[in-house]
Amino acid sequence: MKFHGKFEEIDIKSFLAYNFSLYSSSYLDRLMFSLKSYWEFFLLSDWIALIKESSDHELGIRYCLSFLYKYLGVDSLNLFRSLGDIDAGLKDETLTYFENHRNSLAVFERIYALELQKFDLDELSFLPIKERLMKDGVGEAKKIYPDRINLG
Repeated sequence: MKFHGKFEEIDIKSFLAYNFSLYSSSYLDRLMFSLKSYWEFFLLSDWIALIKESSDHELGIRYCLSFLYKYLGVDSLNLFRSLGDIDAGLKDETLTYFENHRNSLAVFERIYALELQKFDLDELSFLPIKERLMKDGVGEAKKIYPDRINLG
């Protein structure tokens, strides 16, 4: 069944927030890569609205923030910290989660590149989005490298 053109009929931010709350990050990465044309022109205000809509679900807010940080390269954690109308308890829990799980914001370069290739994308595909969001006032994410795994 083909769904081409059907996404214009729905509120894409609500669709994404709904999916963020239900599915694994590996599925969501693929969803976001395949639907890039539907969100690539989001303004910072659109991303903020998506963050707020995702904040109803612990997994949803984590995914939304990690996607912005890992793939778009913007400091979504400081952006989230600065939002005034997010519950303080949720904000503390979410930011503490990322402090304790820094690797969840790390990009495994080779796996990332291979995954992007499946969607005819590469790391540079997200650069114009990053630049636009930074121009709108969000800071650049500090690159996090995954901890080495000792198998010996």
